[in-house]
Amino acid sequence: MADRNAQIRASLNAKLIESGERERMKQLLRQRLMEYGWRDQMKAYCKDIVKQKGLENITVDELVQEITPKGRDMSSNTNTEQETEVFSQNFVSAGRYRGGPHGVGDPNDKSLRKVELEVCIPGIIRERAHREKCHDLINEFGKCGEQHGAWSFLKCRKEVKAMNECLKKWFHDPDFREDCTQMYLAERTKYRETGILSKPVRRPYYINPEKEKERIKKIRQEYERLEHKDNH
Repeated sequence: MADRNAQIRASLNAKLIESGERERMKQLLRQRLMEYGWRDQMKAYCKDIVKQKGLENITVDELVQEITPKGRDMSSNTNTEQETEVFSQNFVSAGRYRGGPHGVGDPNDKSLRKVELEVCIPGIIRERAHREKCHDLINEFGKCGEQHGAWSFLKCRKEVKAMNECLKKWFHDPDFREDCTQMYLAERTKYRETGILSKPVRRPYYINPEKEKERIKKIRQEYERLEHKDNH
């Protein structure tokens, strides 16, 4: 069984490399970790290690060995609350906000609670800034990180600065914030009128979702084909 699984994994890995899917998946993973602040945290951690041991007293391999356990632990505990639905029974329609045609609030009420001002709307601002405003700069940073690997925190300072300045600019832009607020209110009004929950507001993938689904489907089909072939 172990030999069969190893053979399937090796064959699948070879197919991923040949088709270029492996690199695309790696790039997607890098971008997702970057969005959740993983890169910034690892950058700070690397700086602390280099500062403690001295730049002349540590090699790249030693640094990678030092940060790998920390990086794995941080990535497994990445906060993904932004992936949840913006509108839910307990989140939007609690307490005095119950009422209206479906018991989830008055559709004509435009007042905003603290949680909506500090969590919901900022989440939309960040998501749209990533997807619409700073897309090219984020891609440049991703390419730089792919090129320099473990030393990207030193080699990609220019790209990081440009990306962060762009995100900061749009996060504090009053007109953009107002536009996102109106978008949120429109979605909330629709929810209160229909009682139907909105689809989750997700961070951008920077790739065509339909093409990504098709690629994953092909990978699964190839895995099933190899497994079926091995069983016979």
